[in-house]
Amino acid sequence: MDFLNLYEPLKILTESHYFQFLGKGLIYYLAILWIALIVWTARDVINRSNVLLFQIFSILLVILFNIFGLLIYLCLRPQRTLLQNYDDELKRKATLDQLDKNTGVICEVCKTEVTDDYLFCPVCKNTLKVACNYCKKPLELDFNICPYCGRKSPIIAKEKDKQEKE
Repeated sequence: MDFLNLYEPLKILTESHYFQFLGKGLIYYLAILWIALIVWTARDVINRSNVLLFQIFSILLVILFNIFGLLIYLCLRPQRTLLQNYDDELKRKATLDQLDKNTGVICEVCKTEVTDDYLFCPVCKNTLKVACNYCKKPLELDFNICPYCGRKSPIIAKEKDKQEKE
């Protein structure tokens, strides 16, 4: 009989309109949360991967397993978005381009860094390279022939003779 006395207030509580209203509200809240998790997962996986099979798999995980599927997805998803990877790639390419532009010659006299195609140092007027007589490309002072056109330039021979005399 004691159990019947405990059951009666519980029965009255569960049949009340307030309890039913709260129960329906909780069910609606959980349904909206579930849909929001699916939408968030879909948007996130599209921003992180181009692989269609992985995108479908991730969304199905959340549809079938709800919050546990989301936790599994969070463990499997790529750390960085496609936009972050693209941005990093652009920065890396810009850095490499900048390094390529900065690779130059250092003047032995005044230690100024100049670009590769300079024939003379703009600071101390030291001869850095010579121009080929035929193709006019800048050549190192110790080159025997022009690596661009393959000819032996008379100016290269003159510059070499000057260096040997000094």
